[in-house]
Amino acid sequence: MISSSMSSIPDKYHNMVQAIKKAEPGKPDFAFIVPSPQFWNDLTKDEQVELKEIVTMEAHDLEDYLYLMRKMLPRNPRGH
Repeated sequence: MISSSMSSIPDKYHNMVQAIKKAEPGKPDFAFIVPSPQFWNDLTKDEQVELKEIVTMEAHDLEDYLYLMRKMLPRNPRGH
């Protein structure tokens, strides 16, 4: 079941959110699931912009969201 605060999220992104059972008052009752960089790159530029706007609109930190996604990228073992 989608909570009332998730109603502003387009249906195509509902699979990218996770309900939080004990949300703090005034905080969203869901969290965005951070997509893999491969998934992100498969989105169109318009979808990426839309998803960034939704993350920001729903009081989530966009920079944290993007940082967690970048952390999934493999690192070069030589540090280059």
